[in-house]
Amino acid sequence: MFSTWMKNIACRGLDADQQDEVNRILDQMKPKEAKQMIYNLERTLKKAFKDATVEGKLEGKLEGKLEVAQHMLHEGFDLDVILHVTKLNKDDLQGLKP
Repeated sequence: MFSTWMKNIACRGLDADQQDEVNRILDQMKPKEAKQMIYNLERTLKKAFKDATVEGKLEGKLEGKLEVAQHMLHEGFDLDVILHVTKLNKDDLQGLKP
């Protein structure tokens, strides 16, 4: 089952010769090797998910700070106060309008 799944995933976008090579390799795969591949794939996917989650959180924090900075600009706060409160830098505030 794993071999069939891998063939479907790995062969996407490959030319016929490359697909034949992938199929040959997967057909020769032993159960122990398949378990190792599954383990490695699981580790890779977990890391990718964790990295994406961290990146999403950082982007969300930045969006929140920019929102606060936008409101502060609109309310007339001094730029230095906004930078101090939000911990943003002047480059981050480019494009925001009071």
